[in-house]
Amino acid sequence: MTRRARIPKVVLLLDPSRGYERSLLQGIWRYAHRNGPWLFIREAPYYQRFSGLRSESPRKLASCEADGIIAHFRPNIDQIARLGLPMVVVPGMEILPGMVNLVNDDRAIGRMAAEHLHELGLKHFAYAGFDQLRWSLLRRDGFRERLAALGHQVECHLVNFQGTRASAGRGAAALLRWLRGLPKPAGLMACNDEFALSISELCQAHDIPVPDEVALVGVDNDEIVCELSSPPLSSVAVSAERAGYEAAELLDEMMRGQGADRVVKAQASHLVRRRSTDVTAVEDIEVAKALRFIRDNSHRVLQVDDVARVTSLSRRSLADRFRQQLGRTIGDEINHRRVEQITRLLATTDRSVADIAQEIGYFSDKHIARYFHRHTGLTPSQYRQQHGTQ
Repeated sequence: MTRRARIPKVVLLLDPSRGYERSLLQGIWRYAHRNGPWLFIREAPYYQRFSGLRSESPRKLASCEADGIIAHFRPNIDQIARLGLPMVVVPGMEILPGMVNLVNDDRAIGRMAAEHLHELGLKHFAYAGFDQLRWSLLRRDGFRERLAALGHQVECHLVNFQGTRASAGRGAAALLRWLRGLPKPAGLMACNDEFALSISELCQAHDIPVPDEVALVGVDNDEIVCELSSPPLSSVAVSAERAGYEAAELLDEMMRGQGADRVVKAQASHLVRRRSTDVTAVEDIEVAKALRFIRDNSHRVLQVDDVARVTSLSRRSLADRFRQQLGRTIGDEINHRRVEQITRLLATTDRSVADIAQEIGYFSDKHIARYFHRHTGLTPSQYRQQHGTQ
């Protein structure tokens, strides 16, 4: 890497109050700490913006002699782009040419939420999101396509994200009517955690029990937002920190005159289960017992006989009823929960594969690697490289 004559200045137009953008920022500063230093020019805090003390207008940005920009989509993004600086953007409605676009694998996010809700034994599904935002519509598409493949339809409710305060009130009333009209129990995906929190609060205020009547899942795993909900929200976590690191790396190349515009994708990483989807929507009480036992013991090496022993049924009877109710075998469910546990540990910790193997009852890292590859097509190290932190 060639040396620079001076420290590069990078403008950050991201919102650190949102968990997703905080994760992007973590990846960006990790790259800068390893390969910098960089001098960051940050967006003004809200109290300075409202008081007029600072402004991130294109004219102001031009005067600060910046070398690059990392920005979330905003109304004046075209004016900022015309400054001609190397730029990373988190787009809202469409991919923007001439710069690095940092997006999510939104269809995969929708599919992951669909699979989680389907595993609960639910038969009715719904999606709520925004009508003009590219990422919201792609998440809807992935959610709907996966459930269609599983034999289910999805009811959708899309909100105009550019509405006025008056239209927002009408929108909340329309959302409530839609929620009340859903066939119950329903599995509902919201396009992100903030929207999921709004739905949770609406349900709580109007006596729609979550998760018993509406099992609710969001996106981004913003822990603060998820825990503000009562009950706390399940959420699809995305590898935003890794994507932020990769985007910063590409911006660095562009600032050196070596890179090119491209799309960076934050992958759907894993599903974080909280109480908003803590429900087993199967009519058969014995099958429900088996499902809960498997879920609560995913850290153990389970056999089908272990599961049968917590019910009043024989192994054969339980296996038949399990498949009839859920369309999959007890062994399938054990393996799915086990792989889910391994992926969570790989994505959210820096523990060695040997340590993870020991925690969940495997004899060696080679044993767990073979098991994981058989069920995912990836080795643990490959999965961590794609979804873990840098």
